[in-house]
Amino acid sequence: MTRLLSAGLLLALAACAAPMAKPKVQVYQAHPPTLAIEIFQTKSPDRPYKEIGRIDVGDTDDAYCMDQIIREGKKMGADGVIIVGRSGSQAAAVPIGNMIYATSGDYGLVAVAIKFASSP
Repeated sequence: MTRLLSAGLLLALAACAAPMAKPKVQVYQAHPPTLAIEIFQTKSPDRPYKEIGRIDVGDTDDAYCMDQIIREGKKMGADGVIIVGRSGSQAAAVPIGNMIYATSGDYGLVAVAIKFASSP
């Protein structure tokens, strides 16, 4: 059992030392870069918009993921991003005696980059 716990501790430490995940970006329609961007998490914008790209950051640090989404959204010329969900999930299980202890969780963020429709 001590070996099992030691192996688990080594895996946890190795995960902490891993480099930050790079964003996966799909640009549907490029625009000149923007300086400011709006973030929508719980509801969609009230005004008309079109989707211009998708940004997926699969890291366990939500603040880092959000920073990457904002940076990439500005680069593709988005006026805003809509956070649509999590990038992935992870799980681990450890057998101890006749039982299995398990844990799971979601990580990362996925966003859709948007451009607001011009006013007539």
